[in-house]
Amino acid sequence: MSVDGNRAAADTVKQVIALSTGIIALTITFSKQFGTVEEGKTVVPAAFELAWVSLFLSVLFGVWGLMAITGNLNQSNVPSAYGGNVVIPSALMFLAFLVGLGATVCGGFALVS
Repeated sequence: MSVDGNRAAADTVKQVIALSTGIIALTITFSKQFGTVEEGKTVVPAAFELAWVSLFLSVLFGVWGLMAITGNLNQSNVPSAYGGNVVIPSALMFLAFLVGLGATVCGGFALVS
């Protein structure tokens, strides 16, 4: 893969990181609106807690993937973005993102039903 291919892969990872952090920030900001207060603490549905952990892991795996892509770009012969050093963290990032997104949607449905 060319340098442009590695940069395109990095842009995709950056977009998932931005979406993950945005969802975390938005749901935590409004958690008092959809949580219940018990003994002075806000309790949110478990689906949102799962979402926050999964999305945080997505961000960590995304940073790992960006570091791998950067390592590829710093080599004289540019390796493919399909190498194991990039594919493994990227696949884990997308899996964690999908779990987090699904948990957020499930938590939302639990609130409206």
